[in-house]
Amino acid sequence: MQLSKSEALFISICKILGLVIEKVPEGLTKTPDFKVSCPHCSFYVEVKDLRANIKERQLLENFRDTGFVSVSSELGQRASGMIKLAKYQLREVAKKGLPCVIVLYDNIKLDDGTSLNIQGPLTSDHITAAMFGEWVVDLTIDRKTAKVIEREDRCGPNESFNKTSKNYISAVAVLSDYSGLLNIIVYHNPFAQNSLPEVVFKGPNCSNFKVSIENAKRPQSWICCD
Repeated sequence: MQLSKSEALFISICKILGLVIEKVPEGLTKTPDFKVSCPHCSFYVEVKDLRANIKERQLLENFRDTGFVSVSSELGQRASGMIKLAKYQLREVAKKGLPCVIVLYDNIKLDDGTSLNIQGPLTSDHITAAMFGEWVVDLTIDRKTAKVIEREDRCGPNESFNKTSKNYISAVAVLSDYSGLLNIIVYHNPFAQNSLPEVVFKGPNCSNFKVSIENAKRPQSWICCD
């Protein structure tokens, strides 16, 4: 079976880190892509490509031709869609008590490589919204002066992760190869029943981010663990 680009890249970074990776045979029910092992633990991985839709392709073609682009998108929308798809591959194997990881790869690009690179749909703000809910800004405004006297940013409805939803997912990771540099950023789920040890993805190609349950609904609260 031919590997997708994202699967091939994930295998590459596992080899760089000395992780043992094996393809999970397909069965009668949906199965994850890989089982990964190291001295610290074994875990399952489902890898998802984000590919350009018609609107995104038109946007990239304009960017390629003019050098300018105006982007308007709902935070977390693309990442959230891939997370929902990936859950079906991981839900059953999670019953084995091992960590489960969703790996997302931004393959939204033209055949000539044109892409938005780090400005794409998998930034930390997009991942936050996809995991913990839509970004909402609450403003308190003085009725007489119309000035903002207080502002609170929070993650609102439609979260994917909480104490009872998708707590079998240990982390969402973002795989990238912008400018030919292979990297992985791991966003650990604070609600996970089986946590992924931070030491698994350690190295110059890796970053680990955590957030406490108390701060999960507050945007931009990730703390780098490296």
